[in-house]
Amino acid sequence: MKMLFLSDLHLGSPCFKAYSELLNLLYVDYDKIFIVGDLLDVWEQKPSDILLRNSMIIDRINELTNVVIIKGNHDPEIAELEKFFPQKEIYHEHEFNVDGKKIMIVHGDEFDDLIRKYSWLAKILFPIHWFLERVGINAKWFFRELFYSVSAKTNKKYYNYLVLDMEKELVNKYKND
Repeated sequence: MKMLFLSDLHLGSPCFKAYSELLNLLYVDYDKIFIVGDLLDVWEQKPSDILLRNSMIIDRINELTNVVIIKGNHDPEIAELEKFFPQKEIYHEHEFNVDGKKIMIVHGDEFDDLIRKYSWLAKILFPIHWFLERVGINAKWFFRELFYSVSAKTNKKYYNYLVLDMEKELVNKYKND
């Protein structure tokens, strides 16, 4: 079975630069395509503007009969996603079987401590981030690199612990299944 997994496309973000590459991928023959969250970025633009600017991608997704969409934290609510993708399966999480093994797909933002604990800070900083992106400065990348660099130099792998803690929470939620 040939499957394609796409995640964090963030259509609507000025950081999305792979328009033609994504469109080309959507013309390859797959048995199933999974879009695993953050297809759209409603933190950046209104859905109607995103869909207008990305109409060829949206139209292609709608033409395909083998697409499953998992809602991410930057996507609109499922009811609104269903308006733009009326014939698609849209879930918060999705389970399926491959060769007798159960596979669970989630976007994962619910396991991110930074998002859960400090979403108020993100809302305060977002207008600054928005402005910097529009003038060509990727502040998220800069601070991630700075954080990782400082962590590595002090022999404290905070970045790695953050990822491992997310994985542990994910495993704990689904381990009985």
